[in-house]
Amino acid sequence: DDSGSIWIGTEKALNLWLPDQNGFKKYDQSSGLPSSHIKAILQDNEGHLWISTVNGISCFNQKSNSFTNFYNYNGLQDNEFTNAHTKLSNGDLAFGGSAGFNVFTPEKIDFENNFPPLVLFNLTINDSLFYADATDLEFFDLTHKQNTISLEFGAANYISPSKIRYRYRLSGLETEWSEVTAAKRLVKYSHLPPGKYRFEFTSTNEYGRWNPRPKQLAFIISEPWWQNIWFRLVGIILVFVLFYTILKFREFRLKRSETRLKLQVAHKTEELSASLHQLEESEKKLKQLNQTKDKFFSIISHDLKNPVYALKQVSGILSEKFYDLEEGQKSELINSLHRSIDHTERLLSNLLLWSVSQKGQLKFSPIEINLCGFCNQIVDLHQLGASQKNIHLSNLIAKNESVFADGNMLSTILHNLISNAIKFTGQGGKVELRSTKSGDWMTISVTDTGKGVSQQNIEKLFKAGEKFKTTGTANEEGTGLGLILCKELIEIQGGKIWVESVEGCGSTFYLILPTINKDKYGEDQDNSG
Repeated sequence: DDSGSIWIGTEKALNLWLPDQNGFKKYDQSSGLPSSHIKAILQDNEGHLWISTVNGISCFNQKSNSFTNFYNYNGLQDNEFTNAHTKLSNGDLAFGGSAGFNVFTPEKIDFENNFPPLVLFNLTINDSLFYADATDLEFFDLTHKQNTISLEFGAANYISPSKIRYRYRLSGLETEWSEVTAAKRLVKYSHLPPGKYRFEFTSTNEYGRWNPRPKQLAFIISEPWWQNIWFRLVGIILVFVLFYTILKFREFRLKRSETRLKLQVAHKTEELSASLHQLEESEKKLKQLNQTKDKFFSIISHDLKNPVYALKQVSGILSEKFYDLEEGQKSELINSLHRSIDHTERLLSNLLLWSVSQKGQLKFSPIEINLCGFCNQIVDLHQLGASQKNIHLSNLIAKNESVFADGNMLSTILHNLISNAIKFTGQGGKVELRSTKSGDWMTISVTDTGKGVSQQNIEKLFKAGEKFKTTGTANEEGTGLGLILCKELIEIQGGKIWVESVEGCGSTFYLILPTINKDKYGEDQDNSG
């Protein structure tokens, strides 16, 4: 060529000789040629190479290293050419083929212009036709509900429409161009958010050059009224008004509550005065009750005397020899003093409650009680005592079980049974609460793995006239009254209590209570027992 480069065409490629590399650079169909089978090579006055092949002619721009291809629909005699070729004196190029020859002036071929007109059509909004021909449309408005848009685009090229390529994008949604062929010129955008958009597209000419002036169509999807700035401002104002109203209403309620509280305080003051008078009357009755004697005192006379005597002895030693005792001896005496006081307190509590029941003055107020939750509270109170002996204390009663009973009486019964179970169970043992429902009655059991009770002593446990008491596994002392009190309280509620025990293997105490309100517990109890 004019620059001295050597070009060689073969049946497989166009080859450029590279002297400094002592080799060839190859161009074939994959490089952009219409065919790898080269027939002829000519150079025009502008330095471009024109290459005829068995499938059209190609112009090679050495500066851009690009090919522009021509075919029979561009005016060639045929796509297939022979080796016939020449450059005329006026600069025109001639190539011969199987159906004739072509002569043309390369400088008159305009690669960068001659773009086909761009057209828009079949513009639809929410799948309804909006414009059949939108080529001259530049702008339109839509509501927030009109947010699904589709349209078709194209170029008015009637010589080789299938060779035209397209690029498009929707500014406001997309930043990159999408490239498609002539077969895919329909585009659809669904559920577009409110905002400003501009649809742009362009095409190539028949030589593959892109039109630098894309066709544009702008549109706006307006915001819904509830997203309008004015609506938001009004909403904020309403929120502040509502908040202020709530504050004022709360202030009014607080003042009204304050007035009501003052009235209640005055009313309670009157009630307290009345209660004080009743307490004075009760004090008189208690003085009369304290003068009453019954058979129970013959059972506990020496039980009360023993802890009091122990208190006297221990307190005497501490009073007389406190500074002479070692710290360990002081601690042991104080612990002994505490155990005696605790034993005396439990004895007196059971005594008072039993005495009231004997007089028929114990108030019975049955209600429906959730058994599992009720027992959980009692078990929690005994966990510390159980942990000191490494005893596993657990409540296995189902969550939905309930009984109809007096809460205070049931609490006293369960406290006594659980306390006894811990007392007579050794280190590492178990104490478990369970329940079984049968008809309108609930059976509650407290089972331990302790010392157990012999059969001859079981009959003495619930009788006030019998003298039976034993110490626990850690030498804990009992009051001798707990089970007698339990029997009294369970029978007041129309229930029943009994024990099953094997000496050395543990005991299970059972008590039966109704699950519904019954006018007469005694009649149904006979059937359940």
